[in-house]
Amino acid sequence: MKKSFILLLILQIGILSFAFAADLAISPQVSAPESSRTTYIAPYTQNFNGSWPPADWYAPIVWINLYGLNIEYDFVQRYSQACAIFAPGFAGYTIKLYSPVIYIPGPMYRLKFKWSHGQLSTYNADYGAVYVNQTKVWQRQNTEFNSNDGYSNGNPGSGVLESIDLSPWVGEYICVTFEGVGNSGPYWYIDDFAVEYVDTSIKTFPSTQTFSSATFPPQYWSVPDSWEAPGSNPFWRSNANAYGVTGNGSALCSFENFVAGRSIDMRTQLVDLGPYGGTLSYDYAYSPYLAANPNESLGIYYSNDYGISFYSLADYNASSAGGLITAAPHSGGGWTPGATDWATKTLALPPGANMVKFHGISAYNGRLFIDNVRFDKNYFASGDGTEGNPYMVSSAAELNLMRNYLGSASSRKYFKLANNIDLTSYLALGGEGYAAWGTNGWLPIGNSTTPFYGGLDGDGHSISGLRSWYYGTYHGLFGYIASGSLIRYLSMGSDCNILGDAHTSSLVGYNAGSVDNCSSAATVKVGNSQNGGGIVGTNFGSVSNCTFTGTVSRSGDGVNANALGGIVGNNGLSGTITRCKSNATISGSTWTGGIAGWNDGSISLCKSTGTISAYSNSNGGLVGQNNGNIYNSYSRCNVSGAQYIGGLVGYNSNSTITNSYSTGTVSGGQKGGLCGQSGATITNSYWDTQTSGIATSYGGTGKTTAQMKSQATFTGWDFLREIANGNADYWGIASTDNNGYPLLAWEVENEIRAPILIAPADLAINMPKAGFELSWDANQVGMLPSYYNVYMMRYTSPGVMEEHLFLQQSGTSFYPVIQGGLVFNYGDTWYWTVEAASWAGTVRTLPLRSLQIESNPLIDVFPYVQTFASTTFPPAFWNNAGWYLHDANGYGATGTGSVQAHFYSMNTGTTCDLITATIDTHGMPGILSFDHAYATYTEVKNDKLEIWYSIDSGASYNLLSTYNGGADGQLVTAPPYEYEFVPSASQWATKSIDLPSGTNKLKFRGVSSYGNNLYLDNITINTSDLVSPANVRVFIDAAAAVYELRWDNTPGASWYGIYQGSDPMNLQYMGWTTNHSVGFVPVDKLFYRVSAGSGSTAGVNLDSK
Repeated sequence: MKKSFILLLILQIGILSFAFAADLAISPQVSAPESSRTTYIAPYTQNFNGSWPPADWYAPIVWINLYGLNIEYDFVQRYSQACAIFAPGFAGYTIKLYSPVIYIPGPMYRLKFKWSHGQLSTYNADYGAVYVNQTKVWQRQNTEFNSNDGYSNGNPGSGVLESIDLSPWVGEYICVTFEGVGNSGPYWYIDDFAVEYVDTSIKTFPSTQTFSSATFPPQYWSVPDSWEAPGSNPFWRSNANAYGVTGNGSALCSFENFVAGRSIDMRTQLVDLGPYGGTLSYDYAYSPYLAANPNESLGIYYSNDYGISFYSLADYNASSAGGLITAAPHSGGGWTPGATDWATKTLALPPGANMVKFHGISAYNGRLFIDNVRFDKNYFASGDGTEGNPYMVSSAAELNLMRNYLGSASSRKYFKLANNIDLTSYLALGGEGYAAWGTNGWLPIGNSTTPFYGGLDGDGHSISGLRSWYYGTYHGLFGYIASGSLIRYLSMGSDCNILGDAHTSSLVGYNAGSVDNCSSAATVKVGNSQNGGGIVGTNFGSVSNCTFTGTVSRSGDGVNANALGGIVGNNGLSGTITRCKSNATISGSTWTGGIAGWNDGSISLCKSTGTISAYSNSNGGLVGQNNGNIYNSYSRCNVSGAQYIGGLVGYNSNSTITNSYSTGTVSGGQKGGLCGQSGATITNSYWDTQTSGIATSYGGTGKTTAQMKSQATFTGWDFLREIANGNADYWGIASTDNNGYPLLAWEVENEIRAPILIAPADLAINMPKAGFELSWDANQVGMLPSYYNVYMMRYTSPGVMEEHLFLQQSGTSFYPVIQGGLVFNYGDTWYWTVEAASWAGTVRTLPLRSLQIESNPLIDVFPYVQTFASTTFPPAFWNNAGWYLHDANGYGATGTGSVQAHFYSMNTGTTCDLITATIDTHGMPGILSFDHAYATYTEVKNDKLEIWYSIDSGASYNLLSTYNGGADGQLVTAPPYEYEFVPSASQWATKSIDLPSGTNKLKFRGVSSYGNNLYLDNITINTSDLVSPANVRVFIDAAAAVYELRWDNTPGASWYGIYQGSDPMNLQYMGWTTNHSVGFVPVDKLFYRVSAGSGSTAGVNLDSK
């Protein structure tokens, strides 16, 4: 044995040259260790290089009886090569060596020692054991007690290292006892004794035990020894492999080898799962013998105190629903599972779990195989990594922990941002990220060797402060994501800054999975390489519903960076880009585009705006180099470069372009409004010849700006609200959106747009008082409304608006009177609009439209006043012949408007007539009043005003009154005037005249004497006051059961109000009638009152009974 060993005990059992009699009496006498020895605290080591025995070790002296003599014999000695040797000379003696007392301060301490021993061919029953306090922890005997380490008789070999877990003695004092019992065999050597802290727990995850090693149990796993647990049996190793996969090895629990009731156990290595626990998964196969026995079971237990105690995690049994059986019963012995006989279990391990035990209970029946025991660590406080319950990422440190789930072994692990994450301080000096990566900043998650296979849901949150500066490949937040992976609903802030070579972007360097609903405003710089994009560098998967508003450029002057794009740098053959938009600044070398620099795949329903500039060739507003297909897309980018420059595509090669357009400016050498080079099959695609400044193109059709804003131009395009070209509804067009150019329907699909009001037109007049229809249509873009809300409003007084709201109208028309119950007044001005509503919100059409209700064809509401304030002349239902509207106003009152008889320029004898609307005074006498202003010419002229009335609606007229002008006639209100007379506020007067009963039209006739002007304003018509109904009486005809209240007709009355009550001082209004009688029900005593009314005017009733 080498000098480097720390401790070795040697047990020599029989090599000494003593002669023994067959009947030798052996009486070993062993003294107990002294209790006064020093107590040590682990760690502790002893290599036996010093004096013997070492301090505080104890080797009892054994007394033997030899031929009647008591002989003291020291069986434990120090060997010359600095180890301890057990060297008894007689069979049957028990020899012990005690360690010092050692305190175990915590878990993960282990007892270590080396041993060397060989068995002789004849004397081969030697026995060695190790105890911790009174518990046996190690044993070797018979053929097991052979180290096979180069041992030779009298010389130790290299030694076999043993390592024994001391976790059960945490917080306790221990004494280690080495015990040997000889059978005349060779020496037993012991060296390198240690009690030391050894962290044997699994720390790297996922960790899978495949049992492929011939050593069983695997290192740091354990199965019970017969001497350690007499009532328990161990798992064995089998050559079967889970699911028949290439490889070899599994753990076997052979119930059919153990009697019913026996336990079969296997414990795992310690695991360090951290504060959030983890998961245990394993493959298993079980077949019962002949028939299932539900008493056969497997329990899964966990320990949180390093194996001292265990708690149930799951229990399965061999009943039909017990969860253990995976294969049909077998009849022969030694059943081995086939590839289809396996199943998998996954169990959650709680926080604090650090060991798992598989505990079988035998019913002497079946065979159970376990393989691929896998531990996964939960790095996150919440979630279990499933799609339905993803790991929640709430900090920069937790975002970094996602890199622990790389490679196919972590496929389908899902993550979700709980909030916005700012990486600024994390990557700054003093931050955890800076400590890990220095000034280079964030190391991208995943590469081509170990891609990210999982899913990240940003849940609408953002990542800011990302700095990642590495030359080389695969750069961004993620370096490489594999097929089946998904990144969605995540945005990258404008302060994110990324530098890399090939396959570089702000979000994903290389995408073979899916990127959906992500956005970025980052700065992306690419070195001497290619494939740099705003969202994805290289795409062989799918990119959809993404937006980029940052910059993508080469890293410096003189750098040759090719295939740069706003969304994707290089869209590969299997790559798809759909429903994406870029409003970015893209500057590179060759193959530069607003959506993709290079396209071999498919691009559809995409738009680009911004600026594309490159110092070399093949640059386009949408795609630089197009070898694939472009459908239903457009670009409004301004593009510049050397050669092959196009508003939509720079260079085409065996590609297609369908239903697409461009409008941006194009500058360079060889250039075209739509494409800068031929090579594509182009269908129904256009460019704006005016905004681009280019009249020609290598394919496509040029149109003027006005034509580009007309839906009729885009033959065969599938627009919203039409079905002739399909119902996919790719496009929309409206003057209010995208400057009137077509836009992709998805751009506003989640937005509600204001309806288009159809009728009545704004400022509509003469709307029927009896009712009319409001009509509108859905906007040509945006989502279809779920319903509409109709608003109608009018001013009831200055600054006070009365609003009527009619909610949730399903159609696109509404009748305010029929459906809304509104009552319009003649001449009212109303305002109206319609609001579209959906889950996205509401939006109404503004400004409001106004309409005016028709004027009353009858003058039947009194007093009636015509102020001529409206610019409409004559007033509704009036007639005019020769009068003029003037801005002079009666008495200079606030407002404007009067009518003028322009005698100043009318020849003598010329007349002008102004006729009122029809008047209905309900048979009552009327009164006419009006304001007037007049001055004759300096040469006195007798101009006249005649008032005529009609009682047959204008069929004939009778002269009612004449007012003369001249120097002092009734018309005169101002002195003679040489020039055209325009009255001041003080030059007005008022006339009043009774109207004959039955008057229904009035005519104001001016008769000229070539004098000066006459003005009329505030023409007022009123009725005489009503009188109370006369002769109110009660009529009773009991025989005929007639009970009526009657009264005489009141002149001018159009209706009568009825009041009733038992208290004459507190009568209640019962309603109105147009008759001269009303029935009543007789009671003991009632009082009645009748009032007369005309229009809205009621007379004072004095008559009651």
